[in-house]
Amino acid sequence: MGLLSVKINIADREYTLRVEEEDAPLVRQASEILNQSIRTKKELMRIPDRQDLLSMVAFDCIYEKLTGEKLLSEVAQRIAVIDDLVGNAL
Repeated sequence: MGLLSVKINIADREYTLRVEEEDAPLVRQASEILNQSIRTKKELMRIPDRQDLLSMVAFDCIYEKLTGEKLLSEVAQRIAVIDDLVGNAL
């Protein structure tokens, strides 16, 4: 597949991205989720400044990513322990 130009809007600014055709739906979905996060943060925290909103949303995204990575690591460790137990039992 080839590259596709995708226009997305983030915080009332338009950006054109060149992405693989199969990635276009995911890029659009990411834009929608990001804008929803911005709207939610603006309503809940009453932050009028766009830069502050973007900073807080970026922080939340990184925090969620790190939390997910930690959870994934813990699950991988538990699977390794179970795998060892099963291997020793056989």
